[in-house]
Amino acid sequence: MKRLSALFLILGLLLPQASLAGDQNGAKQFVEDLAGRVVAVLEDGKTDLNQKDVALKQIFEGNIAIDWVGRFVLGRHWRTATDPQKQSYIENYKSFIINSYVNRLKEYSGEKFNILKAQDMGNAQYMLSTEILRPGGQPAVLVDYKIREEAGVYQIYDIVVEGVSLIATQRSEFDAVVSRKGLDFLIEQLAAKAKANANS
Repeated sequence: MKRLSALFLILGLLLPQASLAGDQNGAKQFVEDLAGRVVAVLEDGKTDLNQKDVALKQIFEGNIAIDWVGRFVLGRHWRTATDPQKQSYIENYKSFIINSYVNRLKEYSGEKFNILKAQDMGNAQYMLSTEILRPGGQPAVLVDYKIREEAGVYQIYDIVVEGVSLIATQRSEFDAVVSRKGLDFLIEQLAAKAKANANS
């Protein structure tokens, strides 16, 4: 599930154009522009893999609400962390997430998508409900992408795969680790995983 969730979030950046209406036009444009940028990088035959990695990392950093998600998944432990711990955690979480997503993008194999519906969730938040069509007659996977808007800027902040929220799952996992071994241990693990993903 973890591997699929990471992959589906990346695949979400490759969503086809959606027919959204009214106040959701900004979210529609965000998805279209983001998909265009990602596809342009992937299909650029003149750019080597290292340059593509750099370009994709820049796209992810600017279009995923990493700082907000990082604080959310740390939950109650954010409030008790020291300022140096908060800074170190966010830096390593950002590297962990970005390197993980870029690495997972290598697994993309042309899966197709259908957008089932778009919903205005209120408070400048939107959800795109989709199905991912898999080859070989495998059942479609239902995936919801959640987008938030602030000051005219749209960012992806969660993905829900078959009813399971990626950030809720990660929050539970992080809470268990910090409760048992402390925040510094979690930071060390994030740093190690970020390095491993960057070198893979």
